[in-house]
Amino acid sequence: MGMLDNEPGAIAEDDEFWLGKELPFPARRVIDIEGKDEKAVALARQEPLRRWSPQ
Repeated sequence: MGMLDNEPGAIAEDDEFWLGKELPFPARRVIDIEGKDEKAVALARQEPLRRWSPQ
């Protein structure tokens, strides 16, 4: 489980998949890992804008 901390360029903004949304993903889907910065730490401390709920 993770929280999206960027804005995907390949899709339009929506309520399902955007900055601050919680979502499940396997490790094989991680493209890159950057060092933490103040923005990432602040986002991680916040309640997700939307919790993941399986359909």
